[in-house]
Amino acid sequence: MQIEKMNDQLYDKASLFTGSILAFILLGIWSFFEASFWFVLPDFLLLLLCLLRPEKYLRFFVLSLVASVVGISSYYGFVVFDSGLAREILDDTPFVNQGMIGDVGGWYTEGDLLVLLKQSVSNIPVKVWTYLAVEHELNLFVYVCGVGISRAVRMFMITFVFAILGRRFAAGIRRRFLLLSVGYVVLFFFVMFTIT
Repeated sequence: MQIEKMNDQLYDKASLFTGSILAFILLGIWSFFEASFWFVLPDFLLLLLCLLRPEKYLRFFVLSLVASVVGISSYYGFVVFDSGLAREILDDTPFVNQGMIGDVGGWYTEGDLLVLLKQSVSNIPVKVWTYLAVEHELNLFVYVCGVGISRAVRMFMITFVFAILGRRFAAGIRRRFLLLSVGYVVLFFFVMFTIT
């Protein structure tokens, strides 16, 4: 009985949050900063939002993509402005290592711009791609278009799939929300600590 009560309370609070303006603001800020200085993908928040508010999945997708593109463009400008400081920050960013920097640098050196399309599935943070795009003198527009398409595909797949799951399994999600939340946290930490 106590677990059912905890489950219901957690679901009600999560549902209230996902329907609030605060959720939109947090998603926008998170998407912007993940594309620049923060290291946690907005996908984890997108997953929750789309499961509990599947009718808003397109809004969540557009907001996260636009904020991400603005974040990428801003970080590109920051790197152009002070590449030394940007490199220091990059070297101290959690979940970024020299192997990632070497891989992206090597891909850029090969000169095939189609490599930008694999950014969002590479497990290499976009800030690494952006820093090295400036270092390899990639045009901002070309870079943002390539990486933006890559991120758009990934973000749309997440929002679309989890909106479908949210609609299809709404009653089950509500009944087992506590268990799903524990699984969500475990997945979050598993992904975060396996990307390096």
